[in-house]
Amino acid sequence: MCTGRLALTLLSVLSLGTQAFNSQLVKCFEDPQYEEMVRLAQDGLGPTAERKQIVVIGRAGQGSPLPRPYRTLATRLSHELIRKSGLKLSKFRASNNQSWVLVVEELKSSSCSQVLERYDSFSTQGYLIKVGNLSRGAMQLTGELLNADPGYYEAFLETLHAIISLFQEPQFDEIAGGFDQLPQALHAALLPGTVQLHSPAEEVESYGDHVHITYQTPDPLQTREDALRSVHYSSATKVILTCTQHFWEQKGILGVVHDLPKEEVRALCPYSMVKHWSQDPYSMGGFAFFTPYQYVDYAQELCQPEGQAHFAGEHTTLPPGWIDTAIKSRLRAAQNIQEAVGMALTKDPRDPKNPTPKWSYSYT
Repeated sequence: MCTGRLALTLLSVLSLGTQAFNSQLVKCFEDPQYEEMVRLAQDGLGPTAERKQIVVIGRAGQGSPLPRPYRTLATRLSHELIRKSGLKLSKFRASNNQSWVLVVEELKSSSCSQVLERYDSFSTQGYLIKVGNLSRGAMQLTGELLNADPGYYEAFLETLHAIISLFQEPQFDEIAGGFDQLPQALHAALLPGTVQLHSPAEEVESYGDHVHITYQTPDPLQTREDALRSVHYSSATKVILTCTQHFWEQKGILGVVHDLPKEEVRALCPYSMVKHWSQDPYSMGGFAFFTPYQYVDYAQELCQPEGQAHFAGEHTTLPPGWIDTAIKSRLRAAQNIQEAVGMALTKDPRDPKNPTPKWSYSYT
């Protein structure tokens, strides 16, 4: 019988700091409607045939100022508002040629024999210690680097099975065009109305030869609520120092590391303020910073209107997290509202099938 070796995932970090790579990455975030939003910022929406009351809920100016990676394609809205406000701009120069990091996942695997009677009592941690002869320090280091601590206490045979199933070049099959075609085909074969999606059963009662099931109809805002609740916000902290002189320029301090005594810094900067955006009751975070899959799952959902409710903010438009994006989303929401008003005015108010909508407001 041979002793198996546990395959570990190794992460190799490859820095690609070329301008060509940066440009290609930026193109992924270009908004095809951006030019239209710029024209709206320049010319305005114009008057509507009927006045409507609109309530805007949320804090203003959410996002980060003038993003350098998107300077050429996604700051013109900010500049247009700055120009109309009569404000001046100064150059902010920050350069880091290694700001883009590509993580390459390299998988190493090995085969092993399943000896149930011998390994059934092992946890993954027990196997690595007793068979792999890993020290306690090596176990801790491996668990922290690979985020494997929770899996240490699971059965080793489960880990072994997963390794054999996934990493031994097995022959799998796939449905051409995506696995979702299978449930879609099954759904198409059923009578209309057979499947009620997003309708959880709340109560099941049995009466003789029949069963009564009480279920909840789908909430029209459920997908929006899921997106708003799940989108990740970065926990940003802003530190503001009010200093009596530009000592950092005089002493050539270009970063955050210096050798000035604390007493001297306190004397030069007598006033300070710290703002923890994660503790702000209205934002509960600094800015939207998507986690994996949220671009696909939530980016489009967040910007879509829901009936008479329109959503705006730096988290509702790509790229998230910038003041310019927040401005763009507000212009887009204003445009959508105006178009909705125009469509409502073209309908016959006497037709009960097409009533003129009445605006209502709710906090989200």
